[in-house]
Amino acid sequence: RAVGPGPFAAAPPDAGRLRGEHSNQQTFTWRAGDVAPGPNVPWPARDLPPAVPSTAFHPDMLASFIDIDGGWQGVGVRIGEYLENTAVGSYATPDIAPAAKPGEPVVITYKTPGHHDPCDHLYRGLTQELDQPKVVPLLLYRVQVPNAAFPQVSGQVVQVSPVLEEIAHEHTTDGGSDITLVHDPYVAVIDDPIKPASNRLAIYALDRHPVLGGASYLYYVVRFDADREIDRVFYTNAVTIPTP
Repeated sequence: RAVGPGPFAAAPPDAGRLRGEHSNQQTFTWRAGDVAPGPNVPWPARDLPPAVPSTAFHPDMLASFIDIDGGWQGVGVRIGEYLENTAVGSYATPDIAPAAKPGEPVVITYKTPGHHDPCDHLYRGLTQELDQPKVVPLLLYRVQVPNAAFPQVSGQVVQVSPVLEEIAHEHTTDGGSDITLVHDPYVAVIDDPIKPASNRLAIYALDRHPVLGGASYLYYVVRFDADREIDRVFYTNAVTIPTP
């Protein structure tokens, strides 16, 4: 139809622009052109680096099922840690805001002591030397692996995170003390579940996708180099999701 004058409204009396007259009818025939296709330039094949255990990069880079104060449950892959500053109290309790709309995820903010960049606390390999590359940029993938509850699985590899290059955070103060608020929805900063008595906070890259209760998942951490080419591929331990 040709559009008529008036506002874009779907119902009368203001639907003038949606109630124009039908246009005239035309008949045509489409034929492929005679232009020769260009040369077939093959994409250069590049071998992927071999997948190695994530513990080869750092012994604590493991996948775990985590419960963030009842606000969110799911799987995260540990990608860093740092000492908690007990002089300003415990900062491991997340601030959990309700979902904006039904069905949307909750919004969780993590309060950590001092002004810092959370990426400074990410793993840099076994030696943790500052001249070693960090685990980021990374992508997180997962694959369901067979177990007693699900002996047959598809083996499909699914991407479960965006490219993580930085961690969204904000510097502010609380009661006169400097703190850093971590706002990143794909990152959690929680009390260390591996070393609960160590006074450490652990940094996790999160899988925010739905999972099956009783299923087991193995994760791939794909790290990129400065040119955003795949540099390393790590696979984690398998994690079994608790049944409700």
